[in-house]
Amino acid sequence: MHRVVHSSFQAQQFDDPGTLRQLPAGVDLVPSDWPKRNGAFGRRNCERWRQKNRGIVVSLHFDTAKILGNTMKTIKHIFAYPVVATALMVAPLGSAWAGDAETKAIVEHHLASFGAGDMKETLADYTETSVIVTQGGELRGLEAIQGLFTGLFAEFAKPGASFDLKILSTANNVGYIVWSADTADNVYELGSDTYVIEGGKIAVQTLAIQATPKK
Repeated sequence: MHRVVHSSFQAQQFDDPGTLRQLPAGVDLVPSDWPKRNGAFGRRNCERWRQKNRGIVVSLHFDTAKILGNTMKTIKHIFAYPVVATALMVAPLGSAWAGDAETKAIVEHHLASFGAGDMKETLADYTETSVIVTQGGELRGLEAIQGLFTGLFAEFAKPGASFDLKILSTANNVGYIVWSADTADNVYELGSDTYVIEGGKIAVQTLAIQATPKK
């Protein structure tokens, strides 16, 4: 089962995402038969939503052909859940709205802390109101976030683990990374994270992975 997420704010589950194509305005990548399977929110409504929200939509793309070629089947969009869209739409345009440099610094600190397995520094990038949205659901608050990283740190601490950062890009208060990794437990063919920064902290993060267990 592959997960295909669209800016309708609803995550759709399909057995096969099908051939991908880009809709006009260059915002989303969706299955070619998406409007047919979702008649109530088909192509016309998609374009209507797009026009209504023009100027608010944050679009972050990467060239899937260069990264994974024809093996790429999982597409993730930062509007996967309402909490992500809400954070982007209501964020103030004043000092709390981070610039590219600040966003990049926070994401780089987060990656460095993860690479070092430093829980204290990792959690320093979040607050009690931070949310991480994963394929399995939402993690809210420092305790839940710590639980996620406890498991990840244990896995990546095993001998032979590697992490390859392929893309790091920022747009105002949004950071985006694409990565792959290899551990004793899993081969991560694709990992993708989006970070929404507010007040110098990660307010919302999305995480999507495509992994194959080794055992």
